[in-house]
Amino acid sequence: MRRVMIGAILTLVLMSVGAWAQTSGTEAFAQLPPVEQKIARALFEAQTGPTRLTPDQIVDMKKGGEGWGKVFKQMKEQRLLTEKNLGQVVSNFERQHSAARGATTGRGRDESAASGASAGGNGMGRGASHGGGKR
Repeated sequence: MRRVMIGAILTLVLMSVGAWAQTSGTEAFAQLPPVEQKIARALFEAQTGPTRLTPDQIVDMKKGGEGWGKVFKQMKEQRLLTEKNLGQVVSNFERQHSAARGATTGRGRDESAASGASAGGNGMGRGASHGGGKR
């Protein structure tokens, strides 16, 4: 059962990565700082429905002088997104991709916490993320 679940997750991840790879090789996207690339990818992947904006279109909305919150609002008005706010979009994106990393590395959330590594993979254990003091 576990192998089937891991296989299904891996398939979904590879499909979304493949879709992103086909549409993200743009100069406009590449010029964004990494944090903004993550937001653009999160907005791109969160879209629902038959019509979707390309990553270029999303970046162009941002380059039009708008903030990411405004881009989110415009996409929401176009019924491209179902989340309540941009924070949900980014949180869902991070959750999906950290789960995918756990599935592809064979390390789930429980195993990484037990080894002292966070789900984000920065090598900082729980105590270290709270100032490193004793609990």
